[in-house]
Amino acid sequence: MGRRFCFPFLNFVIIAAALHFFIVLPINKLVEITNARANAEEAEKVGVTEDSANEEDLLREIRDLLKAQSPKKLIKQPLHK
Repeated sequence: MGRRFCFPFLNFVIIAAALHFFIVLPINKLVEITNARANAEEAEKVGVTEDSANEEDLLREIRDLLKAQSPKKLIKQPLHK
């Protein structure tokens, strides 16, 4: 009775280990690589929006400096005389 149980159990362990090393681990590595690429692409998109925000801040600063330099020229003239 010991051999009847031992050999099928040993076969199961060997097959499970083979499936784990030849199927599960490569799929996990593939998923890890795919997630890393997706995160890199997302970081690039966020970087573009950060550049846009920095550009907007720079434009606001230029606007404020121009307003401070020539306040008389910015007074609006009435449209109707």
